[in-house]
Amino acid sequence: MPDNKMKAILEYLSNRTEQYTPTVCEIASAIGVSVESTHHMLTVLRDRGYITWDPR
Repeated sequence: MPDNKMKAILEYLSNRTEQYTPTVCEIASAIGVSVESTHHMLTVLRDRGYITWDPR
């Protein structure tokens, strides 16, 4: 199960109304953590099967 910050990322992603994919910087700003931490958490979420992403 994801920790609180990872849950915040998942909530942010699920509540978005924009049609474009947010950048790591946008996600970091929205949840209030560093870009590096956000990237790490996104990688963990991907590895656990919670999200997918296209590297392009």
